[in-house]
Amino acid sequence: MSEYKFRAWYSSGTKELMLYEDYPGQVFKWLSEGQPLEIMQYTGLKDKRGVEIYKADLYREGDNLYKVVRMDEHAMYGLKVIKTNYVLIRGLTFPIWHYIGNAPLQTRGEIVGNIYENSALLNN
Repeated sequence: MSEYKFRAWYSSGTKELMLYEDYPGQVFKWLSEGQPLEIMQYTGLKDKRGVEIYKADLYREGDNLYKVVRMDEHAMYGLKVIKTNYVLIRGLTFPIWHYIGNAPLQTRGEIVGNIYENSALLNN
């Protein structure tokens, strides 16, 4: 059975915070009220430390840094290559299942933050 979990990045210009919600109804209520939210859905996967992976997370495997993205054309999640020593794959997106290790629904790398709270990682 799929787990439907969401988190939302709230930014009002004066206050920023990450909201976690196991029930999507509250998130959609905030949206209907016009709150400035960025919605991120749980992918159903965990990193090698057991941390849940959400859309917009930053994922590191070795020297490579990826951003978790939704691949709408394939109805799946993927990892977009942000930083790597391999120039030819920079900017490409690969299905997230390419990175699943031996444990079911667990990846080989680890979550190191997200694009909202850890944007400095994108610039290094």
